[in-house]
Amino acid sequence: MKTSSTLLALALSAATWTGAQAQTIYPSTTDYYFEVGLVPMEIREGGQIFKPTGMRLILGKNLNSNLAFEGMYAFSLSTDKQPTFDAKSDQYGLFFKPKIVISDATDVFARIGYGSSSVTSSAQGSKTISDWTYGLGIQTRFNSDLFGQLDYMTYANKDGLWVRGVGLSLGLRFN
Repeated sequence: MKTSSTLLALALSAATWTGAQAQTIYPSTTDYYFEVGLVPMEIREGGQIFKPTGMRLILGKNLNSNLAFEGMYAFSLSTDKQPTFDAKSDQYGLFFKPKIVISDATDVFARIGYGSSSVTSSAQGSKTISDWTYGLGIQTRFNSDLFGQLDYMTYANKDGLWVRGVGLSLGLRFN
């Protein structure tokens, strides 16, 4: 008898939950956003340090108030031209972005994901690696659709290649 009562209670709960979900109106905003930013990069490879300037593009979706999912592409705007070599870099990746609200308009966040970095230098040639990507940052909303962001990211740290950068971005939410 207890098993029947338990199954009946679960079935009624599931039916009630499904009915409640069917009544929910889809929100008018989808919480998609786009970011564009400058990232002075530091690339260490084979004992040499390259410092190209990059641009980062991110397309994201807020899954809830404390978590977003993002896709990123970053590329070099300028190479690090030195007398014996120059260098440039491209990265792409997918991230989860957990965040914590610290005031009405400001959040701190982490980015955790997996990406690929391609580094080309005249001294070392080309090298592409895939690695875990992570970082920390702070984000401030200027109004309901526009926000600014400052973050530190490690894009790769594997096989003697280390790519990191501090990014300054401007973001826009859209429907």
